[in-house]
Amino acid sequence: ILTGAYFWLDPMYDGVMQAGFYLDNFYNKYKTDLPPCLDCEDGNVISWSDMLKKAKAWLERVEQRTGRIPIVYTGAGYMAHFNQADAAFLAKYPLWVAHYIQRTYPTIPKVWGDWTIWQYSSSGHHPYYIYKLSLIHISEPTRLLSISYAVFCLKKKTLTGTWTPTT
Repeated sequence: ILTGAYFWLDPMYDGVMQAGFYLDNFYNKYKTDLPPCLDCEDGNVISWSDMLKKAKAWLERVEQRTGRIPIVYTGAGYMAHFNQADAAFLAKYPLWVAHYIQRTYPTIPKVWGDWTIWQYSSSGHHPYYIYKLSLIHISEPTRLLSISYAVFCLKKKTLTGTWTPTT
C-alpha cells in the first residue's frame, strides 16, 4: 500500500508556520509515496482572502522545501467562497476533490479543469479493518505513482503550542 498524508489548514495560524509544523513533525520524519497534501475545508476563517493567502504560503513553502508539487484537497462548495481570479494560482496543484455522490464524476471547483483524486465516500469497508475507509478514484494513476488501493491520511486539525517556521 502506498502512503501519504494531508495537513488540515487551520485559518487561525500563519501558513508558513503551519508548513514548518507539517515538515518538521511529519514529512521529514516519515517516508511517503504521495506528494504532500493540503486540506482546505475549514470554514471558520478570518476572511476568505486571508485563508487563500495562508494556503498559498503553505503550498509554496512545502514545494520549496520538498521539491514536490503538493496536492490540494477540497470541494466545489468550499471553493465557491473564494474570488476565482485570486484563487487561479491553485490550478498549478493537482486536485483531490471531495464529493460524495452516486454518479461517475464529481463536481470540479472552477479553478481546476479536472481532478487527480476523487474521494467519493467516507464509509468504505474492508474485512480486515474495523474503521470506515475513505474511498477514492485516481484519474491518471501514472501521475501519482500508479496508486490503486488505499491512502492513509494524517489530519492535524488543532495546533497547540508554539512553533517556529522552518527556513
